[in-house]
Amino acid sequence: MNLNAKGIYIKNQFADTGAVVGAVSFDPTKPVKNDNNKFGGYFTWTTDNDPNGTKASSAGVNPVSLLEMTDDQSKVKSFIGNAQFDYKVHFLPDLRLNLNVGMDYTKSDGDKYVDPTAPGSYGEDPLKSGSNYLYFYERRNTLLDFYAQYSKDFAKQHFDVMAGYSYQKYHYESNKETWYLSRNEENFGERTSMNGDQQPAESQYVLLSFYGRLNYTAWDKYLLTFTLRDDASSRFAKNNRWGLFPSVALGWKMNEEAFLKKFKDLSELKLRLGWGITGQQDIQQGDYPYMSFWRYGQGGAMYPIYDESGNVKWVNVVSPSASSPDLKWEQTTTYNVGIDYGFFNNRINGSADFYIRDTKDLINVEVNVPAGTDFAEYVVANIGSLKNTGFEFAINAKPIVSSTWNWDLGFNVAWNKTEITKLDYNDNSDSPGKRFESTGGDGGKTIKIHSVGYAPGTYYVFEQVYDKNGNPMEGVYVDRNGDGEVTEKDLYQYHKPTADVIMGFNSKVSYKNWDFGFNGRASIGNYNYNGIAANAAIGTSAIFSNSALSNQPKAAFRTNFQERQRQSDYYIQNASFLKIDNITLGYSFENFLQGAKYHGLSGRLYATVQNPITITPYDGLDPEVDGGMDRQVYPRPISVLFGVNINF
Repeated sequence: MNLNAKGIYIKNQFADTGAVVGAVSFDPTKPVKNDNNKFGGYFTWTTDNDPNGTKASSAGVNPVSLLEMTDDQSKVKSFIGNAQFDYKVHFLPDLRLNLNVGMDYTKSDGDKYVDPTAPGSYGEDPLKSGSNYLYFYERRNTLLDFYAQYSKDFAKQHFDVMAGYSYQKYHYESNKETWYLSRNEENFGERTSMNGDQQPAESQYVLLSFYGRLNYTAWDKYLLTFTLRDDASSRFAKNNRWGLFPSVALGWKMNEEAFLKKFKDLSELKLRLGWGITGQQDIQQGDYPYMSFWRYGQGGAMYPIYDESGNVKWVNVVSPSASSPDLKWEQTTTYNVGIDYGFFNNRINGSADFYIRDTKDLINVEVNVPAGTDFAEYVVANIGSLKNTGFEFAINAKPIVSSTWNWDLGFNVAWNKTEITKLDYNDNSDSPGKRFESTGGDGGKTIKIHSVGYAPGTYYVFEQVYDKNGNPMEGVYVDRNGDGEVTEKDLYQYHKPTADVIMGFNSKVSYKNWDFGFNGRASIGNYNYNGIAANAAIGTSAIFSNSALSNQPKAAFRTNFQERQRQSDYYIQNASFLKIDNITLGYSFENFLQGAKYHGLSGRLYATVQNPITITPYDGLDPEVDGGMDRQVYPRPISVLFGVNINF
């Protein structure tokens, strides 16, 4: 019997992350504070240049005020625990029964207070200025898992069979409310009225599984594994709730065969074949997308009902939500062939794998449906299929092994090609695919697309025209369809955010008590959308608007565009990179401060630098951007750490 429990208490103090962007875009020639009393003493753009005048709409907010005039705190309490019982049946010792019950529980409370005179939330109504945002969140994940396992050896063969049942329940509830605050002296900072409706929410979903596994080994060189899962998710309707997912894996330890025994330097040579189906039900848009439910109208939508005297009573409207009753499991079928190898007593070892993955019934959270067929414009649906083809190779080596010197090396490389093979939902029959992802900024444009024959999330842009000196010409694009004008029909698929090839490498050298090591990785063929540069321009409307000046990044001077050209393929930039993630130098010691009756201390001193080197052709701050959309200005830091581990 194993019992485990861990309790966690965290107190957070958050800063307004908008201050980082604000520090870059705000006019740097202006003071942090001035003589106004209206905006907490912080410089704020006004429509008439009067420090106590009307705040200019859409002007940048003083970044220091965002930090100093906001108090954002939360408290988090968590518990993680489980109890596991493993019973070997006394009258049949080859049979084991295992029961595991566990819980992961988290509760958090937050309180964000923004000063009523803060420029970012200053309201002309003195009773509606500033804000107080309160939130509560509770999550509970409970698990019950039971399996029986029978293992037996007979005549140079090993037989292992296991069958089990799993029940997992996710439950959460939350509440959010935002209040206006008073700016009047007599009740400054007090809540006056709620800014919007209270937003309580509660939901849960359940996963059930029946599963089994068979392992069979003959003469320690022929291996067979068969698994079968029957999984159910409450996120699907009853007729689509269950999914059956089998897999088979075969292994052959070729080095155990007589015809290879003569190769003494061959330590391992194992051939692997695999086939299997896995399921995915992570919808990320509610726990009941297959059913419609009633909800109150948003934004104060009301309907008038008159009595016999003509008096009106306003009633909040109730409407049904959209539903996807045919939604079902997303399924991925994988075919794999691989080989594990080792030479010279495994001083050189590694593996190579080739795989093909076919995914069908892809789940998409924003699928356009024909008008009048549902209660919303977009629904969750299974939209098509996807194919992945890839190759992976890994090698590890020990070039030097001695009493004083040791050297370990490792390298791996993976190539992958992803292509959408089918899309069932498009905006119309002539649509090139499903467009999504905003460029950011005012009036953002969609910049990505899912199209058949291309990788998911391929960029969808205009082809830039360049002058004789190789400089991009503002607003001039290629008329790709030759109809005599440049319209959205001339947009085309151009590069993708995911890499074609990724690599990793590591090295560690030790000499006596000293050790030195590093690890890094490379990404080749990935492209970023440089949103920072694309949202920059040097025209009057870009720099001065709404009675306020803004700062522009230097990227604006590389093009000298007067207006933003956010859909130009000029901003789809090669973001391949080589990074050294970690470099460490250490010294180990023993018997430090040893005495006649005292064995002394042992331990290790070390110094580590993290993220020290990045080599890339990319123009932005960091080529490693989630989803390839570079719209942030906060780079990864270089960290230096000195430490000591002591054993006594």
